[in-house]
Amino acid sequence: MQENLEILSKEEIISKFLVLQEINTELGSKYKSEIDLLKISNEELSKKVENQQVQLDWFRRQYFGSKSERLIPQDPNQLSLFPVPPTPPKEKVTVKEFERQVRRDKTEVSDEKEIRFDDSVPVVEHIILPKEVEGLAETEYEVIGEKVTTRLKQIPCSYSVERTIRKTVKIKATKVLHTAPAPDAVIERSYADVSLLSGMIVDKFQYHLPLYRQHQRMTNSGVNVSRPNLTKLVHRTLELLEPVYLSILSGISSSEIIAMDETPIKAGRTVAGKMQKAYFWPVMAEDEVAFIYSNSRSSEVIKDNIGKNCKVLLSDGHSAYEKFISDNNDIQHAQCWAHVRRKFFEAKDHSPIKSEKVIDLIRTLFKVEEDIKKEETEEQILQKRRTLSLPVVDELFLYLHKLWFEDLINKDSFLGKAVFYAKEREKGLRCYLDNPGIDISNNKIENMIRPIAIGRKNWLFCWSEVGAKYAAIAYTLIQNCKLHKVNSWQYLNDVLVQIDSHPARDVHLLTPKHWKNDNLT
Repeated sequence: MQENLEILSKEEIISKFLVLQEINTELGSKYKSEIDLLKISNEELSKKVENQQVQLDWFRRQYFGSKSERLIPQDPNQLSLFPVPPTPPKEKVTVKEFERQVRRDKTEVSDEKEIRFDDSVPVVEHIILPKEVEGLAETEYEVIGEKVTTRLKQIPCSYSVERTIRKTVKIKATKVLHTAPAPDAVIERSYADVSLLSGMIVDKFQYHLPLYRQHQRMTNSGVNVSRPNLTKLVHRTLELLEPVYLSILSGISSSEIIAMDETPIKAGRTVAGKMQKAYFWPVMAEDEVAFIYSNSRSSEVIKDNIGKNCKVLLSDGHSAYEKFISDNNDIQHAQCWAHVRRKFFEAKDHSPIKSEKVIDLIRTLFKVEEDIKKEETEEQILQKRRTLSLPVVDELFLYLHKLWFEDLINKDSFLGKAVFYAKEREKGLRCYLDNPGIDISNNKIENMIRPIAIGRKNWLFCWSEVGAKYAAIAYTLIQNCKLHKVNSWQYLNDVLVQIDSHPARDVHLLTPKHWKNDNLT
């Protein structure tokens, strides 16, 4: 009810005014706080929706998009293949029809002259004379030329049985029985020849053909063997090769600069129907690589396989490596630039301008590395890195600090996470600038992991942890054969024959690196 102000005194009016003013202030602050809360809620909700959309786009790209991180830079001076005409096109004029020449269809098979092969491919030649000379003596005609037709043939995988019959004889004069010794065998009292053992290992670990498919191939070829026995033969063979594997691993562990990574596999069962998650840890030094099996992804695996001579560890930003470095301050932690580039590549779709600027700078660093690979000395490599790469690295990190501290980018966005990842690892990313022996990235060792990624899509899992350890041995030998351009089947054939009688102190001579040098012709 409205009061009559005329009957109130001046003091009462002032008093009521102050009360109303206080009430208005309280209501204003209350509504203001509620409005601020609504604004904050809306901002948080918008931010959350934006982050969810970014993640959705990322998953969509992973599932449907290209996995390649290759970016082709666009030259602003490059003209369009189909430039837009400055004026409207003229009216169409009907021209006289002409016959178009028939071009070679793209699906047409290649010419026989394009076949290329080396001396290891067997060649069978058939000499054919024209039917007109049939019945004539060689003196009645003369060969004045020849025309050669070449065809590439395929022989389906075949198996043969080699049966050695050793006769037992008795010398009549002495009445003593004699029998020739049995042929040497890799596995005693086994039907498997060394060629079969090598072939099974190469087929599975180089060409990703699981043993059950090899068993099917044998059956189709008329050979009936026990499938579990094939697994036992592979395990027994790799057990014989374990000293060679340990020699490679020992040489890598004692190196000064070591690169390391990890990739998941499934091996063994924790409970019925569920496979255990485990890891292959590839370690690489110079021109050798070894795979370590472990059911852990902790720093203890790194600690157990890094020797005291190690001065630099090159890896990605996984926390296990950082934990290991924090416990070993005398080891320098070099970081991988390819992982930094990958982070900004993921942010490219949502922050294209800022992300692509960083990617362009990193591309420049890799281009410098490609140019200095041409058999230059360590001093030249170091000089070029300091002259060409150091200014680019400085520019890149100045830009990242500007984004983080001045532009105040969203730290929860893909760009924010990429900037934070690179900024926190600046010291490790600069390591390669001061040491010519450190690579700019971990790409070499990641290339060694690719066959495992392809293989596990075929064999899916290792049934036991023992099998996973033997798989690590097989991948180590196969990948080292690839590194040194050695035929893995020939290598395994030769080494398996020697391994039983080879001196243990010289086992390093059986590694692909030294075997190649000893078998050069």
